Amino acid sequence: MDKFDDIEPGDRVIVVQGGDLRIAKADRVTKTQVVVGNQRYRKSDGFLVGGNTWSTMHILLAEGEALETVYRQRLANSIWTNIQPMLDRRALAKLDIADLMALAHDISKAAKSLEAASGRARVKGGE
Repeated sequence: MDKFDDIEPGDRVIVVQGGDLRIAKADRVTKTQVVVGNQRYRKSDGFLVGGNTWSTMHILLAEGEALETVYRQRLANSIWTNIQPMLDRRALAKLDIADLMALAHDISKAAKSLEAASGRARVKGGE
């Protein structure tokens, strides 16, 4: 039994290309392949048909942990996009003190969550 035996046209899949994950729709399904856009993937293992031997481009079923990973990556990218403009010290210095204190508090809470998620303790002051 192949990994993608139950997949049908219109079902969601996750396309993995390098470190990038995106949700896509299976456009067509044959006996041995799943077609997503203009790419064909083997039903047996989800890897790209005709790709180079070093190619890691593949699909996953859009469910469970894989789907959660896509949503987590999207959210992390969105947060990073919104944080980048704040990395300008001159722009930060223009905020009033109450906004700076609230921002510092939120960043501290986020840093603690990241530490807990990664299992690492933050090093302060080069200690």
